[in-house]
Amino acid sequence: MCAFMKTYLVPFLIFWKFREMTWLFLGIRSTVFYFGYCFFTVILSIVFIVFFPILPPKGRHVIASIWCDSILVWLRLCCGVKYKIIGIE
Repeated sequence: MCAFMKTYLVPFLIFWKFREMTWLFLGIRSTVFYFGYCFFTVILSIVFIVFFPILPPKGRHVIASIWCDSILVWLRLCCGVKYKIIGIE
């Protein structure tokens, strides 16, 4: 094996293979997230539609907050996305 191959070509090929695997895993993780996103949305939409007539506005807000929190937790679990809110209310 020549010096060029050891120095440049082999690390490039390893990097390229790693890059392809990274894109594959990102695609799988985002697909799993969207399936869960649709599942949570459908379930909580049904709950919201059923309880909408009997809940006061505060109760409806609670259901909407549960949906938002569940989606953010699911995003963190599937894709590793974290967030931090900085500022004064």
